[in-house]
Amino acid sequence: MVLIVSCNRGKGREVYEEVMNRGVKVHGSVRARMMAFPMDGSNELYLPKIRFPIEGKLRCLTREEWQEKKPMYFDWVD
Repeated sequence: MVLIVSCNRGKGREVYEEVMNRGVKVHGSVRARMMAFPMDGSNELYLPKIRFPIEGKLRCLTREEWQEKKPMYFDWVD
C-alpha cells in the first residue's frame, strides 16, 4: 500500500470526470456558510474553491452557479 499525502496550498480541490459522472454531493452546511455574513467585519462572503472540470478546463463556480435552484454540476445534501 502506498500512502500519498498532499495539500491544496490554498487552491480548491479538483473534481475528476469519474466523480462528476457519479454526481458530486455538497453538504448543506456549505450553503449556510455561503449565506452567512462574515463576523470579522470584512465584506467578503464565503465562496467554495472546489474546481470542476467544465468544458475541458478546471474552474471554480461563480456565486450565481452555486445559488441556482437546480445546480448543473452538483447536488445539495443534508
